[in-house]
Amino acid sequence: MTRSTPPRSRAASSRASRPQYAFKPGTVVLTDDAVEPELEKDLAAGGLPGTTVDCPDTIKVKEGEMVTCTATGPGGRQSQLTFTFSNDDGTIDESSVSG
Repeated sequence: MTRSTPPRSRAASSRASRPQYAFKPGTVVLTDDAVEPELEKDLAAGGLPGTTVDCPDTIKVKEGEMVTCTATGPGGRQSQLTFTFSNDDGTIDESSVSG
């Protein structure tokens, strides 16, 4: 008996049947606990060590979403940091960063 098509392996057939998932834009949310330390590291690397950052408790990752956080320097001086997401995967539009 001769087959005209090669047999498919179990691994190939099981991979083909797995569902594909994608996040709906605007449904990914970051917590302040995830964002604040990263901003503090960036500020320290930029010459502002000891600066603390306070962001909203939850930050919606959505293209065009503007986020405002408060940065407090070691001397107590406060400044507003703002940035905007350039897409729904959490990339920050570098040109939108101010503070």
